[in-house]
Amino acid sequence: MMNKEQFFSFMKYSVQDLVTERGIEGKIELENVMKNNDQALTGLVIRENGSDMSPCIYLDDMYERYQDGYPLDEMANEIADMIEDIENPDISIEQLVDYDYMKSHLSIRVVGIDENEQWLADKVWEPMGDFAKVCYFDLGEQSGGRMSSVVTMRNMALMGVTSEQMMADAQKNLNNKDHVFMNISAVIAELVGEIQEAAPMEFGGPPMYVLTNEERMQGAALIARPDVMKEIGEKMGCDYYVLPSSIHEVLIVPVDAGIEVEQLSEMVQEVNATEVRREDKLSDKVQYYDREREQLRNALDPVATEPAKVPKEKTQER
Repeated sequence: MMNKEQFFSFMKYSVQDLVTERGIEGKIELENVMKNNDQALTGLVIRENGSDMSPCIYLDDMYERYQDGYPLDEMANEIADMIEDIENPDISIEQLVDYDYMKSHLSIRVVGIDENEQWLADKVWEPMGDFAKVCYFDLGEQSGGRMSSVVTMRNMALMGVTSEQMMADAQKNLNNKDHVFMNISAVIAELVGEIQEAAPMEFGGPPMYVLTNEERMQGAALIARPDVMKEIGEKMGCDYYVLPSSIHEVLIVPVDAGIEVEQLSEMVQEVNATEVRREDKLSDKVQYYDREREQLRNALDPVATEPAKVPKEKTQER
């Protein structure tokens, strides 16, 4: 059985032969890419003549399929099919560096700071407690899938804007997006194919809710919306825990459900370790939303569960 490097090299030359046979002009190359959670992935890129864009198909998951016995020739043909189906998006290099054009596509995603020290090094971001708010461009659905790109310092320099301006515009766009807050049972119904409208909030049911966006993509960024976090507290009438389920959604558990934060932390760590793809992991750190302070912070911080201090009135000594 081939090791990873041998597999990547085999796929490179096999796919090159296949796309050439199909009349697709371009050179197949291997490229190492740093993704969120400091995950280094290997991508297969085709650099087509006269094309502004170079689609990247990641091979790491395919190597796992190869280890499980999936035929190499079928896998190479799958990649060639993907390359053949991908069309250039309706956007040019000139538009990609035109801030007036691109700023309407700006948004925010959130990642864990501790998990992304290397990845964040060249990105446009700002801290938010245990998380980083990261600027990215969302260009929507294109041929071959959704097209998005995290903003780097180099992108920002080419556009001639400041990080403060980018973060402000990205936050404004995020604030204008709709959010979804629903009982987890409704989400489970969606996952098993029983698509249904979310029922009105009935807090007598299971005390666990999901916060995401309509696309179910990068929905955890909604914790960067103070108005949404405040609204959830008002609906539940109490403080609440935020479980960083993934970069696509977070789970909400009311404090009065009586579940200990240590138990929630163990649950998040176990699920992240066994069920969540590494590139989708947000954090292991459960958060606490304090309604009185309108503040989100690490739930294991002792201050998190202390009531806000009310200044005592000064009394005049007699």
